[in-house]
Amino acid sequence: MFGLIKGFYEYYFSKPTYKILIIGLDNSGKTHFLNLLKKQNQQKYLPNKRIKTTVGLNIAKITSKEHTIIFWDLGGKKILRSIWRKYYPECHGIIYMVDGSDKERLLES
Repeated sequence: MFGLIKGFYEYYFSKPTYKILIIGLDNSGKTHFLNLLKKQNQQKYLPNKRIKTTVGLNIAKITSKEHTIIFWDLGGKKILRSIWRKYYPECHGIIYMVDGSDKERLLES
């Protein structure tokens, strides 16, 4: 019974949570973009010199008065791209990063 009451309470009084997936080829600026979002929201972030290639996943949670947004930054190496589709059903939006200065990889993107 307690679980049912707790579920109703969380349903009515919790903020909606949205999940945004950030994908793109490796070295396209996904983690840099995520760090900019963290910096704008006064969260702990990495300086640009310390950003390394993402192997796996980086997560950022940004909360406002109305909602919570969880950003998933997935690695873009060729071997990691196969896991992207596992995140699609749970996300509410996708940001696809493209490095416009890398003309050779533009077609691959």
